[in-house]
Amino acid sequence: MYLQPRIQKKVRYPVPVELMCMVAATLASAALNLGQEYGVKCLGHIPRGYCLKIISRWLLYKMKFLSLPEPSLPPMWLLPKIIFQSLPIALVSLSITFSMASVLAKKGNYNIRANQEAAALV
Repeated sequence: MYLQPRIQKKVRYPVPVELMCMVAATLASAALNLGQEYGVKCLGHIPRGYCLKIISRWLLYKMKFLSLPEPSLPPMWLLPKIIFQSLPIALVSLSITFSMASVLAKKGNYNIRANQEAAALV
């Protein structure tokens, strides 16, 4: 990416430029009203109210009053249909994680093990 090398020269820690670009694009979409004015497909309203930090019996009991449905397993008949689509995503995720760990290990002057990185994703 074009911004990453320029920012790395000025800042010592890794900056999530991709995340910053997503936030900027989201704010631009909302400010310019791209969904209604120009027909750009937007996600729309995301329901709120589910707190992942507080999982207790009370929360599970009160789940019907929150905006999200009660968690459940997905239908198992979907598994054969999505398994071949999810494998490339998992491999790309593993390769990105390993390359990022390699970069940080080189900067920090320590060794990493590929098996340990793969186990961390599980």
